[in-house]
Amino acid sequence: MSSIVGGAVPEFRSPTSRGQTLDRASFIGKVGLALCFVGDPAAETANGAIAGLDLELVEFGHRRVQLLLVAAASAREVRELADARGYTVPLLADPAGDIASAFGVTPGASAFEWFIVDIVGTVVDAGADEPEAIASKLLNAVDEVGIAQPDPSLDDLTGVARDATTLLDAIHGLEAFGYHGQFIARTGGQIECVVCKHESAPERMRCDLIYRLEGPSDPSDMLAIGALRCPRCGTHGTLVLNYGPEAGEEDDEALRRLEQPDVVT
Repeated sequence: MSSIVGGAVPEFRSPTSRGQTLDRASFIGKVGLALCFVGDPAAETANGAIAGLDLELVEFGHRRVQLLLVAAASAREVRELADARGYTVPLLADPAGDIASAFGVTPGASAFEWFIVDIVGTVVDAGADEPEAIASKLLNAVDEVGIAQPDPSLDDLTGVARDATTLLDAIHGLEAFGYHGQFIARTGGQIECVVCKHESAPERMRCDLIYRLEGPSDPSDMLAIGALRCPRCGTHGTLVLNYGPEAGEEDDEALRRLEQPDVVT
């Protein structure tokens, strides 16, 4: 077992294939982290492993665990590879092997080394598996160490809704229950996940709650706040829409088409 298990996750900061720059502060206190070192992402063995992990991305997301793959490649290389192969799972650029060294990983090892970090930033498990088995083994390891966060109850979410008097109250209340991501209404009512950049039809989103706020001084300043889950990466996040006379076409269409298991007014 890796010597860093039981200690704090090492510091890291690097750009990803999604154009973001991530560090350990991006996750601590928000979600668990499953970090896997994939070596040269253009290698054939890595391609199969990354594709398999990409297919399981939504399962990690449902558990409120961020899957992050560390690649021995530059930021430009991971962006181009992800675009060419259609990967949604984020690839963290580590061309000089600095992140690998911080985790005690030997670049180019035949087995893919992985680490599981809980929500407070402690490395709780580590291992290595062959590329063809990595997707199922890593997901099983996440389940075994028990870092998945339980879903809030509908009573929890409706309580947030009824206690909120401002948009920030509402968003902060949902973040406390793990809805840290963001969604944006796009043309035709499509909904974009800011985390994975994937656009989905509203009917494909899982909508845990929608509730409405009216401006304290102007009843026409009406907002609908949704607690959603991305069907592609599993991110839990919030969507803010105008409704009523100030609503644009995108917001109107998205709100109309969203499934609404519970609407709080």
